[in-house]
Amino acid sequence: MFNVVKITKDFYVIDGQHRLSAAKELNLKIYYTFSDLSEECIPTIQNQKSWTLEDFSKFHAHTKDEYKTINEICIKFNLSHNFVIQVCFSGSHGIEKFRSGDLKFDETKEYLIEKFTFLSEIRDEIKKIESLKMLVNALHAIWMLILDKEYDHKHFIDKINKFPSEVRKAIRWQARTEVYNELVNKVYNRYSKDEKKKS
Repeated sequence: MFNVVKITKDFYVIDGQHRLSAAKELNLKIYYTFSDLSEECIPTIQNQKSWTLEDFSKFHAHTKDEYKTINEICIKFNLSHNFVIQVCFSGSHGIEKFRSGDLKFDETKEYLIEKFTFLSEIRDEIKKIESLKMLVNALHAIWMLILDKEYDHKHFIDKINKFPSEVRKAIRWQARTEVYNELVNKVYNRYSKDEKKKS
C-alpha cells in the first residue's frame, strides 16, 4: 500500500510534503488523493515524519509576518528556530502557540533585528578568543544582557576584547544565570567605577 500525498481541490499539499520532495528529486511517480481538509488542518494531521519548528515556521510564513521575520532572523544570524522562538516570545507554552500560528511579537521587527545584530557581533568577537562552540545557555545569557535598558553595545565589545580570559571562564558555565552573572560582573562592569572616576 502506497502512502499517498493528500491534496486539496486546489492542488495544495496538506500531507506528504516530504514524500513529494523526495519523489521529485528521484524522478519517481507520486500518488495523491483529494481531501476535504483545508490548509489550516496541516499542522494537526501530520502522521508521517513529524514537522520541525522550521516546517511550521515556513508554513505559517505564507500568511503571517511574524513567521516570515523568524525565518529571516534564523537564516541571517544562523540561529535555531527553537532559540529564536524562546527569546522573541514571552510567556509559557511558546512552542505550542508557535506551532498553531498564534504567536505575536512583543516588540517591533526593527527592535529585534537590532538585538540579534548585537548578539551576532558578540558571538563573532567571542569566537575570536574561544575555540569551543558556544552553548545555548551562553547565548541566552548574552541575550538577557543585551535586553537591559542600560546596555551599551560598544562598551561590551570593548570589554570582551580587554578581558578575554574572563569571557572564556564565563561562557563555560553550564547554568544560564551563572554565565550572565559572570559576564556582567567580571566583564561588562569590570573596572567601570574606576573608569568613571578618571573621566
